[in-house]
Order: sequence, then structure tokens, then C-alpha cells
Amino acid sequence: MDHASHKRTRLAKQLSLLEALVWILAVVVAWWWILSATEQALQSAIYYASVVSVLAGVRAFLGHGKNIITATGLYGLSTGMFIGYSGIILAGQPTIDPPWYYLALASGAGLTAQIGTTLLAWRYTPTRVFPTHWFQARSANWAVGAGLLMLGLAVALQLIVPDWQWWAEASAFSAICVLTGGLMLRDKARLLSISTVCIAATVILYAEFFHAGTGRLLIVALACAIAVIFAFRFQRLTLKIAIVLVIPLALWWMAMDRLALEQGISGASTAGRTGLESMVAPLNVFALMLEALHEHGFTPSYGYNLLSVPALFIPESIWPNQPRALGYEVVRFDAPELYGDGIFSTVVSSTGEAIYNFGWWGLALIIVVAAIVLRLLDGFLLSRLSAQRLNVMGLLGLVFAAMLAGAIADYTWSGVHTYAARMIARLPAFLLIVTAAWLTTRIRFNLQPRRQHATHAKFRKRKIQD
Repeated sequence: MDHASHKRTRLAKQLSLLEALVWILAVVVAWWWILSATEQALQSAIYYASVVSVLAGVRAFLGHGKNIITATGLYGLSTGMFIGYSGIILAGQPTIDPPWYYLALASGAGLTAQIGTTLLAWRYTPTRVFPTHWFQARSANWAVGAGLLMLGLAVALQLIVPDWQWWAEASAFSAICVLTGGLMLRDKARLLSISTVCIAATVILYAEFFHAGTGRLLIVALACAIAVIFAFRFQRLTLKIAIVLVIPLALWWMAMDRLALEQGISGASTAGRTGLESMVAPLNVFALMLEALHEHGFTPSYGYNLLSVPALFIPESIWPNQPRALGYEVVRFDAPELYGDGIFSTVVSSTGEAIYNFGWWGLALIIVVAAIVLRLLDGFLLSRLSAQRLNVMGLLGLVFAAMLAGAIADYTWSGVHTYAARMIARLPAFLLIVTAAWLTTRIRFNLQPRRQHATHAKFRKRKIQD
């Protein structure tokens, strides 16, 4: 039996190595096609690279982590959307902003980063990571109560202080994740249940009440975090397949929602618009940036722009010339007349961020760095899933891991700053819940010996009287 198991393990490793070689070969073919194609054949090369990107993204999402959803899987799937699906849309248009050659370069670079990062981040995951038991009802119920209370406070904040809408939305995000954890991470939870309906209702509340109409990835991040929690609990491959199948419907809904918002604001016709302009923006602006880089239109920042993340905590009075978020900087490539107005921003993808900071060297650098971070994040996911479930703190650890993984699309869409800024905004509400949970745990722990002592004294008194 051990020998047979060893043979299966060795065969699985050989098949994994063979598949890795196939994906590497696909990248090589993409670059050969891009660099050798004529102007008329570039669209076909873009189609090829884009289709490979979509297939690689779906494969990573379904394959990595087996029956659970991982950060690496979400990275692959979201990159497949922003690089692959966007490339298919742009290649099908008669005219585009950047020259076809630079769009092809952007597609090739995005595909290289996607497959290279996924292969380096890939790690073995047990087929099923079911614990012996989930959290006790008392801990799960406490999380449900805390999530509902925080959600109520977020609603009040939205109504009373409209200028703090950003913080209300971020607080609602954390509250819904904690509520989902409390309802699902328990022994008697069911996939098709009233609890699932309640969670769906909170997502609708988030989309219709807290969401301002822009930044639809906020809804995507919440949906992904909830999906990670559901996959933690039920560990079914069919759940991941269902998510992939529902993506086209989700894209259609977001496109229609965006078109309705634009028409409601401006009253103008939306003819010629798809509603997915923000989805194709990372690849489109990335191509414009590569054109500027090759024509010496800008000099890489060599990592200085990445300091915009710590600059979030430093007032401009202390650091007057602090770097701005990348979205404001890359406006110069897409709409130079709006550059520097402090209002308009755009996106350039995580791969574009690396090349903006380090030139073409950034492509190799981001593959290694992103793979390391994804491996660490997936390791944290598995450690939380395998940890002992003694109290509500363990439940909140799982929820936090799901929140970190669910927001990966923010990174692949726009880079480090967007991911960090949105996660930081969600921390105050989550840390308030964690603090309350810790205090509750400590109070219960301190009261437990007294209760035991009182019970023991009562028993001795009754024994003497008898």
C-alpha cells in the first residue's frame, strides 16, 4: 500500500512538471508570435496570449488548493480577467488607443507574470483539510452578534455622517465577513440554508446601500472573501466550478449597473460603451505606458512610487513631496490633459506597476516577489484552517485570512497601493471586533476559576450538611 501511494505521488509530481513545461512553452510561443508578427498579424497574437491567460487563470483557480479557494488561485483567475479577457475585448475592436504592437507587448508581459508567478507560488495542498470539529456555537454566535452590531453601526455612520461613506463601507465589509464566519464556521452549518440567504441579503445591502456606484471591485472583493469562507467550510470542487460559471453573469450585471449609473449621472447616451471600461483599463493603460517607456516618455521611479503606501500614514505637512498613488501618475499616459488635477486616476495592472517602477527588470522582480507573498498568504490560510478551534479568536483569524485573500483582485487590477489602502480602511472595524473578542475571552477565562471554586465550595457545604 505504501509502495502504491509512493508511485501515485511520484506520478503526480511528474504530471505537474509536465504541465508546467506546457505552460512555459505556451508563454514562449506567445512571445515568438508577438515579436515576429507583422502589423496585420498582431491581433491574432493578442488573441492567442489572451486566451492562454484566461485558461491559465481558470486552471489555477480550480486546481490550486484542491477544494479550498486560495490566494494563488484568486490571483490567477483575476489576472486572467484583467489581462486575458480584457485582451480579447480590445483585440476585437477596430481601433484602440495604443498601437497594436504595444498592446501585444502588454499582453505578453501580463501573461508571463501570471504564469511565472503561479508556477512559483504553487504549493502542495491536502485534498481535504477538514478539521475534527468547527467552532462551538457560543463562539460562532458571538461572531454573528458582533458582525450584526458592527453592520448596524456602519449603517448609522452612513446615514449620520455622509462624508465618512468610505469608512462606513469599509466597516460594513469587515462586519459582513465576520457575520459570514459566525454563520458558516460551525458544525451544523449547511450550504443551502437560511444562513446563506441572510449572507446574500447583507451582500445586496452592501451593493445597494454602502457602495457608491464606483469601485465595483469592492463588491468583488467582498464576494471573494465570502467565497473563501464558504470553501473553507464545505470544501467542494463543485463550489469553485459554480463560481467560474457565474462569472459571465456577474460581468454582465456589473456592466449594466455601470451603464445605468453613467446614464443617470450625465443623462447622455451610453451607445458605444460596454460598461467594462474599467476592467480593460489595466491592459489598455499598460500598453500606453510601454509605448511611453520605449519612446523615453518617462523614467522608471525605481521603487519610489511604492512609498505611497507608508505615505498614507504621514501628513503632507511632514512630508510635502510624498509620492502619489500610482493611479494618479499613470494618468499622463491615458489622459495627459487631466494629469495633476488630483481627481482623475486610472489603473495599469500589477505587472504594469512593476515595470513603471523598475522598467523591464520589474517583470522578473514582480514574479519572484509576488510568488513569495502568495506562498506566505496561502501558508497563513492553511495554518488558520488547521489551527485548534478553541474560541472566537480562532474564528476571527480564519475570517481575516479570507479577507486578505479575497482582496487579491485589487492588487492584480491596480497594484500594491489600492490593495493596501482598501485593506487598511477595513482594519479599524475589524480590530474593534478583535479587541472585544479578546476582552470577552479574558473575562471568561478569569471568571472560570471563580465559578469552579464556588461550585466546589457549594458541593462541600452540601456534603457537610448531609
